[in-house]
Formats: sequence, structure tokens, C-alpha cells
Amino acid sequence: MTRLKRPEYLLPLLLLLGACVSPPAAPPQPVASAPAKAAPVASAPAAVIAPDWAGLFAYAASLHARPAAELNRDIARLASEPGEIALIQRAMAYAQLRGNGDLGRAIGLLDTAQRLTGPRAEALRPLAQWLSAQYAEQRRLDGEADKLSQQLKDAQRRANDLNDKLNALKAIEHGLPMKPAGKAATP
Repeated sequence: MTRLKRPEYLLPLLLLLGACVSPPAAPPQPVASAPAKAAPVASAPAAVIAPDWAGLFAYAASLHARPAAELNRDIARLASEPGEIALIQRAMAYAQLRGNGDLGRAIGLLDTAQRLTGPRAEALRPLAQWLSAQYAEQRRLDGEADKLSQQLKDAQRRANDLNDKLNALKAIEHGLPMKPAGKAATP
């Protein structure tokens, strides 16, 4: 098969290939011999209550300025409230605490929020997924920072040990008697 070297031949070739495709068959028409029954009237769908997005984002923004004691009180208050929004807000508060295991608790709460069913839970699922991914990444970065911090401490300890050994060798060298200044050896 030869390659076309000129791109202007490509468009007509594609149009020609597209024309070879047969259109889909039309669905069969119903037979008019029997009168159609009236379809039962479906109940109106339940109104989906949209989450208060502005309130959620304002709550998330307010968490940065709060001290840990206030965050803990807020977590306790939210634990007694039912609903998906309280669950997500509690996860946000745990993530802001940044204590040992708090990001893990936040991710666990968000995983629970993702498994909930219902119209409001469905509306909040993308937010819970995004927050969970952000907190998992933050936990990974915190772990790497802890690892690097430990490596730095170990390197500083080794440097201090080597410096102590060097100082000890200098002290030994200064304690040695001086070599007498002798005559230069003649051949």
C-alpha cells in the first residue's frame, strides 16, 4: 500500500469512506390494530435539594483561621448532626487539625460520604471524591516530609559525630610532643 504524500487527498478519501456506511435501520412502526392504552402517570420526581455550595466553601475557608480547640468543638458538634453535609464538614475540620491520624480520619469520613445513596449524596459525591484525593495527596506529602526530616536529622547527627571525632584527633595531635628541629641530613 502506498502512502499519500499530500494531505489534500485525505479529506475526499474520508468523505468517500463515510458515504459507504449504511444508515441505521428505522425502528419498526407499531401496528394500529389495537387502541393504545394510556400510560400510567408517573409521580413527579422528587425535588433534588442542591447542596449549599457557598456555605460549604465558606465553612472550608473559615477553618484556616480557627485554633485547634475550636476545631475539636466543631468536630464534636458535627458528629451529632445527621446528613452528608455534616459528614463532609467534619472531614474538612479533621483535615485542618493536622494531628497524627487526622488526615486518615478525614479520608475515612469522605469514603463513607461517597458510599451514601440519595439525591443529596449523589450531588456531594464529586466534592467528597475530590477532597479525598486532595487529603490522600497531602498525607503522602506529609509522609515524605517526615521521611526527609528524619534523614536530615540523621545526617546532622552523623556530621556532629564526625566533627567530634575530628576535634578529638586535633586534641591528640596537639598533645603529641614536638619533633626536635634537627640538622638536615647530608648525603
